[in-house]
Amino acid sequence: KKSFLSEKESVQWAEISCLVDSFAKQYVIKKTKDVKFVSPAESHFYVNRRATIINNKGQFFRLTSSEQKKCSKLIKRMSLYSAGLYVEFRTDANEFWIEVHYLKYMQLTNMSVKGISGLDVYIFSPNVNKWDYVDTIEPNGLNTKKMLGHIKLDITGEKLIRIYLSSYASIRSLYLGFLSETMIHPHLHRKTKPIVFYGSSITQGCAADHVGDNYVNKVSRTLGFDEINYGFSESAFGEPEIAQMIADIESSGIVIEYDHNATVETLKKTHYNFYRIIREKRRDVPIVLISRLSGGLSVSQEEAIIRFEIIKNTYNLAKKAGDNKIYLVNGNQLLENETKKLYFADDRHPNRKGMDIIYEAVVDAIGRIGDGN
Repeated sequence: KKSFLSEKESVQWAEISCLVDSFAKQYVIKKTKDVKFVSPAESHFYVNRRATIINNKGQFFRLTSSEQKKCSKLIKRMSLYSAGLYVEFRTDANEFWIEVHYLKYMQLTNMSVKGISGLDVYIFSPNVNKWDYVDTIEPNGLNTKKMLGHIKLDITGEKLIRIYLSSYASIRSLYLGFLSETMIHPHLHRKTKPIVFYGSSITQGCAADHVGDNYVNKVSRTLGFDEINYGFSESAFGEPEIAQMIADIESSGIVIEYDHNATVETLKKTHYNFYRIIREKRRDVPIVLISRLSGGLSVSQEEAIIRFEIIKNTYNLAKKAGDNKIYLVNGNQLLENETKKLYFADDRHPNRKGMDIIYEAVVDAIGRIGDGN
């Protein structure tokens, strides 16, 4: 059985609470003595980017098949990884199981198995209006094709759960297991337009300790928006095809971070045009431009300044044309040169502390655009 069976599964708004035992047979994947495993295609579960997953016959890829055909081989390959995808549901259960079937992994030397292929579980605390990290389930190694994780929750009563999928593993299918008599409640997810993030491996989540620590996930979690993660490792060159895809999305905000894979010449040739394609169709959507943090590490300070001036030129041209929905973040000024190495796992990929710096800068930038500053 597939996680997503047909276009009929695109509806994901249940209106009443339901026992998991009452789910239609088409959503019940298997039963054990005590646990029933079900598909998140059932309407009580919210899956961001559901239409894209349906297009890919239930596999958790980030681009549709038609979008993949427009992209480079590198982007197509990176789009098979599940960065930025997640499942949410409300339940009164104090425990549940997650079964994952993997298609493939990316081999990375600067990330642990947990960071590459783990799934993060978060719970929403309404009293403080924030998400709290619960646990990560991870496979035994990068050759594992199937994983079963068990999550226990300390909070009683109805609760909202979010499961982030892997940043650098391709997930073929995902099933959730519940004890008999478990109640699943209507999801009540806010119908907000997503924030779209475009960039390099940093945006995809490289070197984050675990997937929830990626700055993209932290920004969307904090601001309460869905996300679309178009971070493509080794592949962010400002292609017009990607700009057009972003322009076609009705979004609440756009973050552009691609000051890494492109050479100085490519950056100069593409950056303003990438912005222009988006802005021609999305005239009122806030856009945040970010330059690299790793000047002096990944490139010389002199090159970092040249790169920033290219990005700044896009910003200046936009402002000159009357664009008041754009904000510029000079990444190289976010960290002191003397302590910069402490924020990176290598010469360019931020660790947890570095991801926090980007997260704070983006949240601040979006807030300033909203305030008209």
